[in-house]
Amino acid sequence: MARANKWRVVQLGPHPVNTLSPMVKAGYKAGMKAFRERITYEADGSKLTWMLTDREFTALLDQCTPAHFSEEEESTYRAHFILGWVWMFLCDES
Repeated sequence: MARANKWRVVQLGPHPVNTLSPMVKAGYKAGMKAFRERITYEADGSKLTWMLTDREFTALLDQCTPAHFSEEEESTYRAHFILGWVWMFLCDES
């Protein structure tokens, strides 16, 4: 009996990636969204991105991670949340 193909192609940055887990896309998008929500603008319209301490970032990550995930789903989600956050920080896409 043939198994259904569970692979999905998701866009992470400029490249499509094959993945089995919807947690990859969900975490990545949540990291990007959380970063965008924490950008402020100066009076002249220039961007000011404030930095978080390790403790503040961990608290943010805990707040943004859904409680109903299994341990594996949570780990995958959190890793890709960080990837989405870093992508936004390094590539300045907002």
